[in-house]
Amino acid sequence: MDKETAQYNLEATVNCINSLETYSKQLVEFNTRTRQAVGRLGQTHQDQNFETFTEFFTPLWNRIVPFTEEINHFRQFLIDKKTFLEGYINAGNIG
Repeated sequence: MDKETAQYNLEATVNCINSLETYSKQLVEFNTRTRQAVGRLGQTHQDQNFETFTEFFTPLWNRIVPFTEEINHFRQFLIDKKTFLEGYINAGNIG
């Protein structure tokens, strides 16, 4: 691998790590805000659509949680790859 390719791979890896981190945070924030909004609704303010929403949202969120965990697992893989590339570049092992 030449220096230009290694540097390109490093930059792409860093961009992907940052994007995955942002996406994961957005999913968590979405859940937090949704649950806070739902929590503020008293029984008297809940209309017929509320039950439909909770029936849809709860199973959906139960699928999003493992997806978020997979994102974080893959993000850690990329962090390890980034560390390897930085070490490779810094060690001068560029052909």
